[in-house]
Amino acid sequence: MLTRLNTLSQENMERGLRDILQSVGQRLHLDRVALWDYDELTRRLDRIWFWQLPGTAEAQITDSFPLETLRDPGIDTSLDVFAVDDIEAGTDLSPIRLLAPSITGKALLAAFRHRDGALSGALVFMMLDHPRNWSASDHAIVRLLVHAFDATTLRARAERRSAC
Repeated sequence: MLTRLNTLSQENMERGLRDILQSVGQRLHLDRVALWDYDELTRRLDRIWFWQLPGTAEAQITDSFPLETLRDPGIDTSLDVFAVDDIEAGTDLSPIRLLAPSITGKALLAAFRHRDGALSGALVFMMLDHPRNWSASDHAIVRLLVHAFDATTLRARAERRSAC
């Protein structure tokens, strides 16, 4: 999977990301996987891909929001990884409320990317029907993937700029 990420070109980025996120979701038995990336030109954090297990309820997930929103004092974007094993247990969800304003799932694991001290992206795993005790392996996978996605999107942007 990481090799495939490293070889994605701008032309096949969308399909490649979709396939990789689907593969991650299926292999880890997840219900939803979503990836956000900061666009320097529009100064927005955009949901660039979303995968959902077929047959699950539709998600209400923010598609895009401006940089100013990221400065909300109620949103802690300094975290590396944010995990909630059981959403109904009363955990404070403010660090990820921005990415999923009406969270209807039972468990989530989010990894944040930072560039120059600012949030530059996120990868979120969700469970809809039952809590999940996120393992150390789950944490390692989401961290590894979010950094690999970061390198891939940076490379794709550089290719796009050089082509202009």
